[in-house]
Amino acid sequence: MVSYGIMKIATHNTEFLFDIGEHTYGGKTWTHTPEFVAARVRLFGNLFREIDADILLLQEVGQESVVHKIISESAIPYSAFFGAPDISNVRNAILWRGTEGQAESIPAFASLPVFNEGDADILGSRMYSRRDFVHLRTMHNGKKLHVFSIHLKSNFLNPEILKDGTKRPMKTQTELADGIIRSDFFRLSQAKKLRQILDQIFTEDPDAEVIVGGDFNDVEINSTVGIV
Repeated sequence: MVSYGIMKIATHNTEFLFDIGEHTYGGKTWTHTPEFVAARVRLFGNLFREIDADILLLQEVGQESVVHKIISESAIPYSAFFGAPDISNVRNAILWRGTEGQAESIPAFASLPVFNEGDADILGSRMYSRRDFVHLRTMHNGKKLHVFSIHLKSNFLNPEILKDGTKRPMKTQTELADGIIRSDFFRLSQAKKLRQILDQIFTEDPDAEVIVGGDFNDVEINSTVGIV
C-alpha cells in the first residue's frame, strides 16, 4: 500500500474515449481517425498533467490502449485499472501514482426491495451491471482509503424490449411514463449497490476513509444521490 500527505483526487468523464478505428456507441457508428485520436491524447495528456492528481477517476473509457497513450503523454507514472465494460465496450477506470494499491471491478446492480416478506423481487431480477464500479484500496495517512469511480445510468428512458429483441416504440404519455419508471429502477438499483458496499466498509472499519466520485447523472436533491 502507499501513503500520501496531502492527496489530490480528481474525476473526469472522457466522453467515449476510444482508440483508432470504427466504434459503435450512443446508437451510432463513429470513425476515430489517427488525427482525431492523436489530438485527444494530447488534450488529455496536457489536462492530466495540469490537474496532477494522485488518484484520477475516469468514466466512459472505451479502450485501455488509448488511456496508456495518454498516461505516456502526461509523463505521470500512473498505474491503471479498468472495470468490466458495458455492451458498448465502455467502462470506468481509475489511475493512481505508483504501483501499490489494489483495485477491483464490482457489478453495479442490486436487488430491489419488496413490500411484504416472501414477495419475489420481480423487477430486480432484470437488473444488470451497465458499467461496473471500480474500487481502489490504498492507504492515506495511516488509514485505509477506499476510492470508487462510478457512472450511474443516465436519465434516458428505457423502452420495453420485445421478444424479438427490438424496442417497443413509446408513443403515448403512459408509455413514456413506463420508460421513466424502468430507467429510475436501474438507477436506484445501482445506488443501492453502492450503499451496500459503503455500509460493509464502515461496518468492518468505522475509521475508513471513502471517496466516491464520477458521473452520477443526477443532482444532489434526487433519490439516487440521497441513497448513496
